[in-house]
Amino acid sequence: MKTIKVLSFLIASLFMLFILTSCQNKVVFEVEETNIEIAVGETYLFEPKIENITAPRYDFSISESGIVKIVNRQFTGLKPGVCEVTISLRDNPKVDSITLVITVVETSE
Repeated sequence: MKTIKVLSFLIASLFMLFILTSCQNKVVFEVEETNIEIAVGETYLFEPKIENITAPRYDFSISESGIVKIVNRQFTGLKPGVCEVTISLRDNPKVDSITLVITVVETSE
């Protein structure tokens, strides 16, 4: 009888552990548009949909330097061209990164 109680306790414990781990909130990190076009001198503010993270910190990687400048999630077009900007969550490396294709065009004045 004691063995059945111990076994029942272990099964119940494993079940609760499974329930608790499966209920963890999944991190959402996505954008609506991955192709961005701005003019030289214009800015674009990177505003992803992000859930289950408080105060996210981002890492930015630019494929071609000199086309855009990034300061505080704000991209500024520097010269005409195309580059890829890969954004990842600094504190959540297991979350997939986002890659944006930024096209900077001449100003239309």
